[in-house]
Amino acid sequence: MSTPNRPRLSQATLWRIALVASIFAIGVAVYRSQDVGAKHAGGQMPHPAQQEMMRRQLIQPDLLMRMSLFGRQVQERMHVGLPQHLDPDSLYDRAMAQYETLVLDPGIENPYADCRLGVFYGLRGYPDQAQALFLEAAVQDVENEALYLALIRLFSPHRDSDESLDDVLPHLQSLPIWLAHLTVPRYYVRLTQETDDRTQRSSAGRTRTQLANPLQEARHRAAAHQWRFGWWALLLGSIVMLLLLLSASVLVVFLWQGIFSVPRRADLSRARVPWHVPWRLMDIAEVLAVLLLALLAAGLALGAVAEHLERITDSPTVRAIMVAVQYLLVMLIAVRLMMWRIRATRAQKLSVLGLRTTNRVGSLLLDGVAGYSIYLLVLLMQGLMNQSLPVASPVMQLGMDLLERQDPLSVVLYLALLGLAAPLVEELIFRGFVYAGLRRYLPPFTAVIISAGVFALMHLNPMALVQLVVMGIILAVLYERSRSLIPCIVCHAVNNILAFAVILLVSY
Repeated sequence: MSTPNRPRLSQATLWRIALVASIFAIGVAVYRSQDVGAKHAGGQMPHPAQQEMMRRQLIQPDLLMRMSLFGRQVQERMHVGLPQHLDPDSLYDRAMAQYETLVLDPGIENPYADCRLGVFYGLRGYPDQAQALFLEAAVQDVENEALYLALIRLFSPHRDSDESLDDVLPHLQSLPIWLAHLTVPRYYVRLTQETDDRTQRSSAGRTRTQLANPLQEARHRAAAHQWRFGWWALLLGSIVMLLLLLSASVLVVFLWQGIFSVPRRADLSRARVPWHVPWRLMDIAEVLAVLLLALLAAGLALGAVAEHLERITDSPTVRAIMVAVQYLLVMLIAVRLMMWRIRATRAQKLSVLGLRTTNRVGSLLLDGVAGYSIYLLVLLMQGLMNQSLPVASPVMQLGMDLLERQDPLSVVLYLALLGLAAPLVEELIFRGFVYAGLRRYLPPFTAVIISAGVFALMHLNPMALVQLVVMGIILAVLYERSRSLIPCIVCHAVNNILAFAVILLVSY
């Protein structure tokens, strides 16, 4: 009895499989070596990986504290009462409780939390507790020891007539802007006290009158900065509330159609029909392997170049240009390979990837905004379950590196990159190419889950893995329903722009 002939893989296919496996192995090895290096460098503060985690832990208490300060300004200027959940004292207590949790947890070492809690203890009149926290921060963060020692001198309960505070101000100005605005007035108050204690300097040194103007200017700048922050926060919160209302209306419509509308049989069967696209699973694996290797190689190259450039310039614009060039170069490599693997004419390639003209552009744009509103609702539910604000999730998606100081040109570059280039290119790859290729062989549910997992993993951001998977699911569902990339691009762009707005607000 003869056995049926089984199809054999061609030699070219075997070589492609070996190449893809090798590229994935190299990429995983490089990523693991970076991770191991981060762990071994854990005692050298601040290591970038540790620094990112620590700063992420501070996002929520920082925002609560700053909204508490803004609430006090509103009460003082407008003489109005605020609801209980917006009461400045309540917000202040919540922020302090979260700082104290970070400081007292034996499993967490966060010198930035020690520093913040020490500042607020010092401002509230607890100098001994503040000094203990600054000393602990100096032990954990040796590279910024001079800053913590300057804060110890600033909040010292003892006024040493032999020690001047003249060299403290530059260290205070290196703090985050909003913390600097809180500590610089304290510096001028201490200088005034120092002047009073040194009566012999009244003719040769500074007088109270000379120090009064800098003190008033510092307080005015701090109040104006905090006032602007509060109104920007309210504007961003209003946009989020509108999107949440939109998500509620989307859910109502969905439930109404599900309960009272009977889908046509054609609609039910249409989703299960395989998508006929001119590429195969091996093409997808090849593009993803090259993309992974290019991301890791570009990341290593950017780190090396940035290290040398820091010695020459610390311009935010230069840094933004480097990030943009790295990202666009990596994506150009992946897109070029992807286009090469699509077996279609040049005119058909964009159409088969989902970029096709349609007479319902308005509806597709609205679908994209509605899709993001659903994602925002998921983040809100997650925040309610964790009893926290969902503000850290957008920042985690883009990375904490963008919390560094920015200038107007770098902000424009990041907005163009995050709001236009990234949504277009990533949707072409992950929905237009990866998801559509999976749908050639798999049913919708399986293809959605796999493509969302691939989308999340390729971002190389473990801290935001869950949020990226949820976003990948929503984007894949949008593409499955519309067969167009327009709602996916809109949803992706809205997510990136609002996330960057949160980053700008946190770092303001």
